[in-house]
Amino acid sequence: MSEEEKIKTLFRPGTESFECYDILKYLLSTNTDFRKKILEGIDNGLVRGFSEKLWAELNEQNIVLDMPGVKSFDDYFRYGYNLGACKIFSQLVCFSLSDGLICGGELPLLVGTKNCPDGGHTWIEYRGEIIDTSLMLCMNIEFREKLEYKKENEYDPNKSRSWRGFRDVAMMKKEHKAL
Repeated sequence: MSEEEKIKTLFRPGTESFECYDILKYLLSTNTDFRKKILEGIDNGLVRGFSEKLWAELNEQNIVLDMPGVKSFDDYFRYGYNLGACKIFSQLVCFSLSDGLICGGELPLLVGTKNCPDGGHTWIEYRGEIIDTSLMLCMNIEFREKLEYKKENEYDPNKSRSWRGFRDVAMMKKEHKAL
């Protein structure tokens, strides 16, 4: 498989033009060290894009914030609302995960990207993986050091009763009909 074919596996089919991938595409095209590490991670089964299962779970959420063009969770990504909003999108994605941790710290390779002048970053750690809503990648936790994630704190939202309540509302089935 060629490098370009490997890179293409990171994108959900049909979403390649979504703006959510802009930071990933930018880094892959301008940072040869990052590109090399990602390709190595793909080859070793340590890096992948968001799974179809995760995309489906995100689209089951009842949360659609009032933003131009947004009618579904997919639309947040279509228009790149996740870029520069890693904290809120880590929280939103975490609603779809039963036991994810929200982690904060630095990711130096993001310095200078949208809303990231100093590399400050938030991501999710879930069942041995990092889910990064800015890079739109899932990677084995071992890969954290390779990309130089620097974890400064973590928060288990499931220990918060109000978080669990909000998550339950967000994940209620959409089958209820208005009276």
